[in-house]
Amino acid sequence: REILGKNATEPTKKSEKQLECLLTHCIKVPMLVLDPALPANVTLKDLPSLHPALQAANNMFFVAKPKNPSTNVTVIVFDSPKDVEAAHSGMLKDNSKQIVWRGYLTTDKEVPGLVLMQDLAFLSGFPATFKETNQLRTKLPESLASKVKLLQLYSEASVALLQLNNPKGFQELSKQAKKNMTIDGKELTLNPAYLLWDLSSVSQSKQDEDVSASRFEDNEELRYSLRSIERHAPWVRHIFIVTNGQIPSWLNLDNPRITIVTHQEIFQNVSHLPTFSSPAIESHIHRISGLSQKFIYLNDDVMFGKDVWPDDFYSHSKGQKVYLTWPVPNCAEGCPGSWIKDGYCDKACNNSACDWDGGDCTGNSGGNRYVAGGGAVGGIGNGPPWQFGAGISGVSYCNQGCANSWLADKFCDQACNVLSCGFDAGDCGQ
Repeated sequence: REILGKNATEPTKKSEKQLECLLTHCIKVPMLVLDPALPANVTLKDLPSLHPALQAANNMFFVAKPKNPSTNVTVIVFDSPKDVEAAHSGMLKDNSKQIVWRGYLTTDKEVPGLVLMQDLAFLSGFPATFKETNQLRTKLPESLASKVKLLQLYSEASVALLQLNNPKGFQELSKQAKKNMTIDGKELTLNPAYLLWDLSSVSQSKQDEDVSASRFEDNEELRYSLRSIERHAPWVRHIFIVTNGQIPSWLNLDNPRITIVTHQEIFQNVSHLPTFSSPAIESHIHRISGLSQKFIYLNDDVMFGKDVWPDDFYSHSKGQKVYLTWPVPNCAEGCPGSWIKDGYCDKACNNSACDWDGGDCTGNSGGNRYVAGGGAVGGIGNGPPWQFGAGISGVSYCNQGCANSWLADKFCDQACNVLSCGFDAGDCGQ
């Protein structure tokens, strides 16, 4: 927000760039919002005489303030971002009593202070390969193109802003069958557009975020984090609490399982202190005296809700465990990741996408996972035949054709789906 007037201070470019709109599909559009509104009798032709900076405007209209419907603001529309930037800069230099805001459009209707734009809509769902407005315009379905007056593509946000022929256009398009709203097989989505200009309630300053009070408030998360460790991870031997010297009033310092560690103790170069940068502090955690080689690092607002055990975090066979947001897809159909480089040549994995089964199908060392005929099959190349009992390289089997290494690999092996193998250790369901 910029306040224009004799005593107003022009904001620096740095402060303008710090403002962010955090709403869904929030786009800065070529609009200026003047508060309070211009006189009701002012027309588009009158703008240059009132404010020379607004001579490039192509439209103007009035809207009521959402939080104060009895008063209006004036919205000035421009053809391009370049025009609105020039007008914005020019307005900063004019001697005016009005507040000038940049206009934004969003699809997030849940936030207070928004104004529904009846003749505007957001289009999304089209292929991400579309980078030019004309490229998208030529691909629009006829049922949609006939109702669109103007179109502007914002490829970085994967949305397009549509100006409809009339305010009823959105309702008419919403009734269209989805099969008529596709581009290259991609189903299109149409959302209403909402205008906003005051970002104070929905924006954040990155600089302010780093020094905001919420980063220093004590909401006693640490107390409940420690309680959750005591209840759900009693195997934890010792807890080191790293602080800048602050000690919670409720903390029992006589507890032999808790040690307070200050930044000065772990930072080699104390000239870097004080610091509240999490990455900087985390990079020095390993310098804590007495810290185990295997340790768990938690922020003070992390709490356990169920019992956890060391093997939830680390196993001696595979090391640190990584939990992904979604499962890693198989490199090929019928080839789970646990089959790669497991010492057996699997036909489904013997392709370039799976790196030729991680090398299992090259050389003379690989065996075949599946058994044919009477129960023995030759290995790949000159490898030894499949031998039950001791197996290859001493691998043991809980059932004929089921090596112990196949158990609990998250893939149902039918040869292991028997009682003696614990029904593949649960891989085959109940």
